[in-house]
Amino acid sequence: MLAGAGRLVRAWFPVASTRSNIHGVFARTWPVLSTLLVGCSLSNDLGTLQGQPDASASGGASSGGSGGSGGVAGATDAATEGSAGSAGGAGLGGSGGGAGCSGGLTECSGQCVSTLTDAKHCGVCGLDCGAANCNEGHCASESAVSRQCHGIAVNDQALYFTLYGTGNGANAGLFAANIGPATPLPVAGAPVVTGAPYWGAAYVALSGTSAFFTSHETHQVWRVATASADSFYTTTNLQPWDLAVAGGWLYFTGTGSGALHRRALSGVGAAEVVHGAAGFAPRHLALAAGVAYVTDDANEKVWSIDVTSKVAVEIPALLEAPYGIDAAASGGVTRLVVSRRNGADLLEWQNDSWSKAELITVPPFQSTALRGGDVVIAGELAYWSLRIPGTAGRLYARRLDRTTPPRLVWSNDSVDAVGLAATAQHVYFCTGAEVRRVRVAL
Repeated sequence: MLAGAGRLVRAWFPVASTRSNIHGVFARTWPVLSTLLVGCSLSNDLGTLQGQPDASASGGASSGGSGGSGGVAGATDAATEGSAGSAGGAGLGGSGGGAGCSGGLTECSGQCVSTLTDAKHCGVCGLDCGAANCNEGHCASESAVSRQCHGIAVNDQALYFTLYGTGNGANAGLFAANIGPATPLPVAGAPVVTGAPYWGAAYVALSGTSAFFTSHETHQVWRVATASADSFYTTTNLQPWDLAVAGGWLYFTGTGSGALHRRALSGVGAAEVVHGAAGFAPRHLALAAGVAYVTDDANEKVWSIDVTSKVAVEIPALLEAPYGIDAAASGGVTRLVVSRRNGADLLEWQNDSWSKAELITVPPFQSTALRGGDVVIAGELAYWSLRIPGTAGRLYARRLDRTTPPRLVWSNDSVDAVGLAATAQHVYFCTGAEVRRVRVAL
């Protein structure tokens, strides 16, 4: 069932002080190649989820003063909702009406429009949904790249994504696509490097003119600065999974090595172990203000690791099999979101307490094919996926201020969802068939 903020549980861990990028640095990179559960009950429960508005009222008409708020949240894809509308412009009303407009219309660029349905002014004047529809003030998701993927990193011009690979991994590797403002979507992602050496290509991060990605099956971390790749780090039984960039270092988890590693982005010098211990099986990580936050779904733990002192502290997460994680620090406060391995629940840390969003009731993750649960913070929203490989995928969103319950943003009963990345305007996510995106801000 769908629930709002759950009971608040006191917990503790070091609070960071400044914001840091997660899963790579969104910087301009080289030109992209030629340009660049289980059963019916679970499906039925998911298909009937209904979200709630992100705001309780539309803005009223105004003249000369500040505008009213944007349109209320509403459906995007079938029976789903998109992201919150943002504030109206100065001197204009919100969706409740604008100066010179009547009937609930808003004045945008000299025209009276409905910000609930106008795809060029969705939720607020100027928010263009592109090829997607606007429904109840929110953009629907749209196809960005016509190729399946596993992990994503993105900047303003290009999207880089991995294909995990099948069989002996001959089709595994790193792909790229040009997604510049003038590029019609969807586009076809082109391979940067592919082949068996990259079998198990999992996640990717960007830094300057380089892309880094992990190959879980071949125990290597790769660096790509041109149309070829060199092995950035390899060791027996490493099984690297997630990676992120901060402070001149590339950090990566080794589910086989049982450690959080890092190496200078320059590739000079040996890799370091930031934290390793018997039984430690790190999966996903996020970096914020000098702290690495790591999930260990095998042992059902979440850790905060100071990257300077290398001191690790367990965070009591109260969540079965914590999996995906993201963090953002601002104004002395760290926001941390953690998803369950099957994506059915989301934990969000704020003001020294956890808030749990319990979406559905599912069997224990060990007895199902459910897996995934990637998560990303985009502004004031957290997005996370529920993944049922080859059967169904879901993308959810929830405001970090806990003012609304979770809402269903995208669903598909034929493909799964995994891998998330955000820019200032969009959230991108992988499916079993394509890369999709949803517009979240101007």
